[in-house]
Amino acid sequence: MRACVIPGSFDPITLGHMDIVRRARALFDSVTVAVLHNAAKAAAFTLKEREAMIIAATRGLSGVRVDVFEGALTDYMRARDIGVIVRGVRAEADFALETRLAAVYRAMDPGVELVMLPARAEFAHISSGVVRELASLGKDLRGWVPGEIADTVARRYMIGDSRRQAADHT
Repeated sequence: MRACVIPGSFDPITLGHMDIVRRARALFDSVTVAVLHNAAKAAAFTLKEREAMIIAATRGLSGVRVDVFEGALTDYMRARDIGVIVRGVRAEADFALETRLAAVYRAMDPGVELVMLPARAEFAHISSGVVRELASLGKDLRGWVPGEIADTVARRYMIGDSRRQAADHT
């Protein structure tokens, strides 16, 4: 069986991420979307929330599973007998970063391969950071995140905004 992992923080998952998941599924028998716990990043959503959003967004996709991991990606892959990482790249900066990371992964485990899928033009401008910024401004998130999670993401920022506004008035 050909299996791959798509690792990331997915804070939150976007339509660009979903496009990469669907395209990877067309290439591989099994796709694991692995949500990384990165203590160095302050996430807007908890690991459980991100996992739940990805499960909701991928519910109709056969051969796709969602998992959460902490630690080295190559250790995670070895434990699950996965040899391929799939990453989406939007621009030259993404390509340069992923090329460097591929060398690190291969140094840690020579059997690991990295497959980079260029973002489709209609998703190249989308990132989780942009989505968080739009949400904080109260913008409609449809067209940026899967419809199944748009209200969840928007609600997080509405709650945050009302708390911020209350604090500003005291």
